[in-house]
Amino acid sequence: MEFNENKRDSFSNTIQPNDNRDPQDVNSEVAGWILDSQGVKMEQPPINMNNSIDSNGNTDLNNSNNNNNNNNNTQSQKKVERLSLPSSSAKIGYSDLPKSEDVIIPIEPNDDSGDSSSFNGTDSSSGDGSPPQSPTMSSSSQSTINKAFSPQSTSGNVSPNSQRKKKAGSSLRATKPKKKVKPLKKQKKKKYIGNSREIYINHPERNTPFKYCGNRISTTKYTPLTFIPKNLYEQFRRAANFYFLVIAAIQLIPGLSPVNPYTTWIPLIFVLLVTAIKEGIEDWNRNSSDKTVNNLLSHVLRGNQFVDIPWKEIKVGDMVRVNKGERFPADLVILNSSEQHGVCYIETANLDGETNLKQRQAIPVTFENLRNEEDLSLFRGVVECEHPNNVIYVYHGTIQMSDQDQTPKHPLNATQTLLRGCVLRNTEWIYGVVVYTGEDTKIMQNSTDAPSKRSTLEKLVNRALINLFIIMFVVCVVGTVVNIAWTSQNREGAWYLGFKSDAVRKSALNFFSFMIAFAVMIPISLYVSLELVKVAQAVFIYWDVQMYHEESNTPAKTRTSNLSEELGQIEYVFSDKTGTLTRNQMDFLKCSVGKMVYGQMEKDEGGSSSGVKLSIPLQEIPGADPKFPFKDKRILDHLQEDPNSEQAYLVNHFLTLLATCHSVIPDRPDKTDENNIVYEASSPDEASLVYAAKNLGFEFWSRDPTGIFVNFKAQKTGIQRFELLNVLEFNSDRKRMSVILRTPEGRIILYCKGADTTVMPLLRSDQDDLYTVTLEFLQDFATDGLRTLCLAYTYLEEDDYLKWNEIYKEAAIAIQDRDAKVDKAAELIERNLTLIGSTAIEDKLQVGVPQAIANISKANIKVWVLTGDKQETAINIGFSCHLLTSDMRIIILNGKTPEEVSSQIQNAIDAYFTEDVDQNQKHTGHALVVEGTCLNFALEGQLKEVFLQLASNCKAVICCRTTPLQKAQVVKMVRDTLRAVTLAIGDGANDVSMIQAAHIGVGISGNEGMQAVMASDYAIAQFRFLYRLLVVHGRWDYKRNSRLMLYCFYKNMVFAMTQFWFGIFNAYSAQTIFDSWSIAIFNVVFTGLPIIVYAIMDQDVSAESSMKYPQLYASGQKDSEFNLKILWFWIVKAWFHSVVIFFGIYGIYRTGEVLVSDGVPLDMWAMGQNIFILVVMTVNLKLALETRYWTGLTHFSIWGSILIWFIWISVLATIQGIGSSSSGEVYHVAYHLFSSANFWLSLALLPVIALLPDIIYKYIQRDQKPYPFQVVQEFEKLYGKPSNIMDTKVLEQQDRDIKKNDIEQFSIENSQSIDNKKKKKRVQFLSWIKNNKILKRHSGFAFSHPNQNSSNKKKDNSTVTD
Repeated sequence: MEFNENKRDSFSNTIQPNDNRDPQDVNSEVAGWILDSQGVKMEQPPINMNNSIDSNGNTDLNNSNNNNNNNNNTQSQKKVERLSLPSSSAKIGYSDLPKSEDVIIPIEPNDDSGDSSSFNGTDSSSGDGSPPQSPTMSSSSQSTINKAFSPQSTSGNVSPNSQRKKKAGSSLRATKPKKKVKPLKKQKKKKYIGNSREIYINHPERNTPFKYCGNRISTTKYTPLTFIPKNLYEQFRRAANFYFLVIAAIQLIPGLSPVNPYTTWIPLIFVLLVTAIKEGIEDWNRNSSDKTVNNLLSHVLRGNQFVDIPWKEIKVGDMVRVNKGERFPADLVILNSSEQHGVCYIETANLDGETNLKQRQAIPVTFENLRNEEDLSLFRGVVECEHPNNVIYVYHGTIQMSDQDQTPKHPLNATQTLLRGCVLRNTEWIYGVVVYTGEDTKIMQNSTDAPSKRSTLEKLVNRALINLFIIMFVVCVVGTVVNIAWTSQNREGAWYLGFKSDAVRKSALNFFSFMIAFAVMIPISLYVSLELVKVAQAVFIYWDVQMYHEESNTPAKTRTSNLSEELGQIEYVFSDKTGTLTRNQMDFLKCSVGKMVYGQMEKDEGGSSSGVKLSIPLQEIPGADPKFPFKDKRILDHLQEDPNSEQAYLVNHFLTLLATCHSVIPDRPDKTDENNIVYEASSPDEASLVYAAKNLGFEFWSRDPTGIFVNFKAQKTGIQRFELLNVLEFNSDRKRMSVILRTPEGRIILYCKGADTTVMPLLRSDQDDLYTVTLEFLQDFATDGLRTLCLAYTYLEEDDYLKWNEIYKEAAIAIQDRDAKVDKAAELIERNLTLIGSTAIEDKLQVGVPQAIANISKANIKVWVLTGDKQETAINIGFSCHLLTSDMRIIILNGKTPEEVSSQIQNAIDAYFTEDVDQNQKHTGHALVVEGTCLNFALEGQLKEVFLQLASNCKAVICCRTTPLQKAQVVKMVRDTLRAVTLAIGDGANDVSMIQAAHIGVGISGNEGMQAVMASDYAIAQFRFLYRLLVVHGRWDYKRNSRLMLYCFYKNMVFAMTQFWFGIFNAYSAQTIFDSWSIAIFNVVFTGLPIIVYAIMDQDVSAESSMKYPQLYASGQKDSEFNLKILWFWIVKAWFHSVVIFFGIYGIYRTGEVLVSDGVPLDMWAMGQNIFILVVMTVNLKLALETRYWTGLTHFSIWGSILIWFIWISVLATIQGIGSSSSGEVYHVAYHLFSSANFWLSLALLPVIALLPDIIYKYIQRDQKPYPFQVVQEFEKLYGKPSNIMDTKVLEQQDRDIKKNDIEQFSIENSQSIDNKKKKKRVQFLSWIKNNKILKRHSGFAFSHPNQNSSNKKKDNSTVTD
């Protein structure tokens, strides 16, 4: 085999072309190949020297010398040789991320009892890295900040065997892996009769035995009969609600409750009622929508005419007519249409969100025979199809034109299906037969409820409640024991209490009385407050103009409101690439035809072009787009100068293939201008290729059911028709598409386009030279981050085609395993292909993606990119978006067998994550690149654990060639094993399973439809908005909701413990000191609104500072705002405040003085009201201390809640008989209190005494050991709010600067350079590979920048030639 000379040197350490050594010896010595950012150095794992081609079409070079010397080599052996050529490479398209001038803040837990941290980094406001002196800061505080922002070098090394660390015993979050992992998604399966569905058309009696479901749908959760029991069941599943139900039931027992039952029943009913109303309104809206849909009118054949009946009355087997602009009432099979050949156009936006039109077509036997109502009324056919399923784009069935068994069957597929919810466009009418109705339709099969997701913080609340239950149980037990002991000792002495002989036994029942009295310790209003707050937080996300995309008029949307705080705890982000990181707007930039490459020409050192005229004279091609990015006139010159040359022959096939091998639909919005064509394509890739053919003079004009029309403008031969014989469709297994055409000359030709791994193995055996050159071009294209396809063709003999077509027809009518049978049939004809060339399409990064990923990484969030692209393209995009940097060590796993994968993983761990590794090497961490074939083994069995150990130690992970199922498996592996909080973001239907598997799913409204958005929890228009969603809204919401939960526990603990201290003076008889009315509304009226306003409005730092300093985000990842330590710290504070309040009042009342001017002393109920208002004031003032962002609404809620008590108690004081001696007397109590000077003194003194330690602690802590957000607050005071680092204009300018300075241009080979490969200008890293020895210390996988241990100076960009 002849090798390209450029490749020979770069792989001198692997296998020489004339190596006579034993393959196993060669295999053991292979060190692989190395890549880096300037020359990305990768070590290749041991090569499996087997004589087979893997599933991706890749093999290893084996027995090269023997193959060359053996003239009788088979075709497969030669393909093994060809496929062994290396195709992985990478290139730095952008320079390293500039040194950040932002403050780098490694965050420690931000709690009231934690230690502050030191900080690394430099301040943007000072050239020497230290901020200006602040006259308002103490010397110790200034010293702390100077130290915090002093420049320090950081090591990117990951500690060996590092695991996710948390403070021992402080986190309420589970850290152990789940013992049993649940499946990704369970589908409810109905039992159907038989292996397939038989439908008798226009014969409802014969369909009756099959009991097909009706067409009525219901998406409601409840019915009028089930609403109350089902809703109560859902609400009482919450621990707090169930607890209060038990307490309320106990209160109904006579003699047990120290307060009136309504103290529990009122708040419980209020909570249940608010939630039930919310659920009821949502369900009522769903029911109204269902009724509207079910009663829509449709045109159904009855007798020999169409009549209007509601959708809900349609049955399987009915014949319907749908007019233009109407929705399809059920899943139909089209029989005929108003267009020629039974063609119609539909819009599937209601189904998958895609707005581009799709073509559907009746089979010839139906549109030829069923032309009007009379034909339809006489028709008695039979449809046999598969049972209902949720696969939208697949349909397997057959139709017989008579109900006689001997009638031939005609195949039906997705091209003949019209699904419920889709809309008929550009077609006046269609006739169809109903095959699926109601719950059996595709849209209803896909409308299963999304996985139920609960935030991590909400789960922690249940664990926190356990602590409160324990405290309450201990308090009740202590009170009961003390009361029993006191009663047994004083039963006779305290004769005035009227104890009976069973007094001690009855004292034991006080345990239940204590449970009722201390029930307030559990905050029943917590869940309602949290739900209201989350709804408001979702509204604020929607209102955020910084996440509004003006071009598409798309705001950020919250689809699942109960996960807002989860956004502030993300540890792993899993992202799709195409359409998520990139724009999914494809530009045709380069291509290769034969041994020529066309596209962007190289520039010399001075920046001028090489002298070749690049621009295409568009005036020569009428209708060409002047903005067409492909600029290389030579492709047309080679086509026209010598039509008989081999190059012209290949160019003609190349452009013809682009114009015919596709599923694009031409649409003419302006019917008066037939030259104004808009191509409707299922993917932007396919549309870009058809547009490229049009702009190069091969215009796809139109199509009919059996033909494709192409306007040959470049050759000026007019419109010609290609008869369309077969379409071998693209799928994820084949990764290629083929069409079989009959040319205008009458010859049969097969055109094929697809991934190189699937097309290359199908080539003829004499394509070695062209194969080698094309593979090199593909490598160059992929290195430049372009998406590539290979193009090939073959002519078919008439007899061979006819024989194959019979096999294909038999496979096409199969009901079971049709896809597999069709694929096998396609493989029989897709062989002995002739390679034409390749295409290279650019999918540009979205604005702000590099900056967003760089900042997300600073927030200690690991980013994993899961893409279907090849390794080279993924690596290049990784560098472009700053996921990978030049000083990273990059590990590549690409084993093809479990043994290889295991060896690679273990060698990588031994080489880079063990104790004996030199940790002094300067790099910023490790990145892992994994092939999809490798993932098949890494995600299963024993390899799963070691693979995750390796991956979790890397800062970034890129998984290439992944399937949708693998994406979901990777997310679940990290979620369930590491117990980390995960987020998945994508834009297409292939990302749905990944989005649903993560804790939070984010959908991007892109060009691949709305399926990802419809399955997501949050929807945004651009990837860069994810950064603001996390570090601003996520961080704020986490801190707010954490403080809401802590505060609810705190205020109720203060309230309950004052009652406990009162028990000391009543022998713990469960006598209450508060009146029942005040107890009932304590949580709702006096303390409810301030914390809700706080949790909606509070900001510790501004949004701009949150984005400038992403290191602040780490507090949520460490559960620093809500954990066991913080919970108990707040509980202890609550105990202290209750002690100050109760015993302070006790000290005042203990004097026995006459405190009222008329000589009436203040009694127990007055004391209780005094304590009550002090509790209200103290807890509200405590919240005021915690508030960092004051608004008018904040002032109103806090001071208004205190003021409303005075109004409340004054009103109660005027109502005689509203209280009682047992449940609390309130009549005239307020007047007695207000006339007492000591009452007002207690209001002024005791809250200050209670909160004074908090004030002192906060002052000392902020002055001596400030938390990171407090340091940022100081900077905001000194310099004001920073600018928005993610402003669109700033990001666009940064992208232009990056492009201008850092993108290297590829050279274009001309005809003279084809025979002299050594003179071809290479990308810098490819040249670097050839001039650096391969490291043999460890077999495998790592590559790093050649200057990683030196300064950050750029490597010389001069061209290296061979």
